[in-house]
Amino acid sequence: MQSYAGQVSVSTDPNPVGVNASINTVTGVLSWTMQSVDPTTGGLPANPLAGFLPPNNSNNLGTGYVTFSVTPKSGLANGTTIANQGSIIFDVNSAIGTNSAKHHRLGIPDQQGSSSVPGSIYLQGQN
Repeated sequence: MQSYAGQVSVSTDPNPVGVNASINTVTGVLSWTMQSVDPTTGGLPANPLAGFLPPNNSNNLGTGYVTFSVTPKSGLANGTTIANQGSIIFDVNSAIGTNSAKHHRLGIPDQQGSSSVPGSIYLQGQN
């Protein structure tokens, strides 16, 4: 298991945002947890509208995304389909599945000699 943990500042929230990311190298599952943090208590902010991803509106103010790049497991043949799909949990609600994206391994190395596969998971705030 490889992981990252830290806090970042975002323009849409005066509170810091805690970021935890990990990859399970056995299953290939990438996980991110991002949540606003009350700087006084270290817990979740009491105000439910204080989140870093605001409710969505007609200008798509509440739309966000996660972009990533991974190196496929060795031994995959060219043309192998690599699929990714995510789920989003707002507050204490049930998970919402994202659209699935599929990529095909082309076997074209980048400048560092690895064949990485990009992906994106899009998030949309709820009212």
